[in-house]
Amino acid sequence: MHSYSIENHKVYYRSRRVAGAHAASFTSLGQHYGKDAQRVYFQDQPVMGADVSSFGVLCEMQGFAKDCQRIYRYGSALDCGFEGFELLPYGYVRTTKGVWFQGQAIEGADPASFEPLDRHFSRDCHGIFYCARALPQADYASFEALGFNYARDLFHHFCGSVQLAADYASFNVIPHNDDNYGYACDNTAVFFQEGKILLADVASFSMIKGEFCKDRHRVYRFGQAIEAARPETFRILHEAVVRGRYISPFTLSTDDSQVFCNDEVLC
Repeated sequence: MHSYSIENHKVYYRSRRVAGAHAASFTSLGQHYGKDAQRVYFQDQPVMGADVSSFGVLCEMQGFAKDCQRIYRYGSALDCGFEGFELLPYGYVRTTKGVWFQGQAIEGADPASFEPLDRHFSRDCHGIFYCARALPQADYASFEALGFNYARDLFHHFCGSVQLAADYASFNVIPHNDDNYGYACDNTAVFFQEGKILLADVASFSMIKGEFCKDRHRVYRFGQAIEAARPETFRILHEAVVRGRYISPFTLSTDDSQVFCNDEVLC
């Protein structure tokens, strides 16, 4: 039953009891949604007002579901209507009423011409958007999404909605394996998101894995130096996620003299 289980006539989502759920009629609808004869549930919480008989999952990965009355995301109803409903890449939704990004309405977006550019940037016939906000300072004709939360137009580079104080000609996004955050550099500095990493050496800077990177002097995590780590021998040992009410990822690493959990010395 995926993330749901039944023990001693009680329903559980992972290790948490689903209070009030009727075990005999309970059905799992995937990893995060379930229902019994009376209610629909997202994880261990009831989906208020959902119609049991017509409820179904639209996209498991992005948390979208529907019944005969509403569209839901992660168990919360969206005020987007059904007419023209379309699930777009990267968590965008379009109907004839408007456009939504991860459940938040994009004010002023034109549904007919709306187009996602990547996980963070989008456009319609009138302008550029970052997540659910307009980006009026961007030059429409030349705007280009670069990935990893970065973009550029003919005049500036952006990280999210922030114009970067970077050298335009030498600016370069550093590819890595997680699009949730970005590293970049120009000829004088290394950037984590919109901020410069103090003292980072541009010439020797390289990615390790995920949020970890290094230069010839230091190891960094999320742009912050792990002062105790030796970059010449640093390596990732293990990545894992602790799942409970909150999801807590952690990484074990070593430089052959110490073991680290995320950015803290473990032993």
